[in-house]
Amino acid sequence: MAEDATLTSDSGGRVRATLKVIHGNDQIARLLIGLQRKRAPKAIDRIMLINGEFGIVTYVEARPVTVLWFEIEAARIAQLYRILNPAKLIRVPVLEAVTRLLAE
Repeated sequence: MAEDATLTSDSGGRVRATLKVIHGNDQIARLLIGLQRKRAPKAIDRIMLINGEFGIVTYVEARPVTVLWFEIEAARIAQLYRILNPAKLIRVPVLEAVTRLLAE
């Protein structure tokens, strides 16, 4: 990840999320590690293509709760985007559909 990477979250005001853009790879890493520790026992992460870029969808109880995707510049992650807004997660497939597609 680039030293000056940024993380922007969009919750639509419906769920808890960072309100400001997070700057710097150390701050971003600390935030993401802390979030992972909180949800680890009940969360399942799946790597997917999000808007043509690699990203991670986090599921809780088979429903998508977060989409995280990256913009790459000079072979490093430059920007990260987290979507937590339930209205925007409607088009993300539920976990059973993803598992079924991977098995085919």
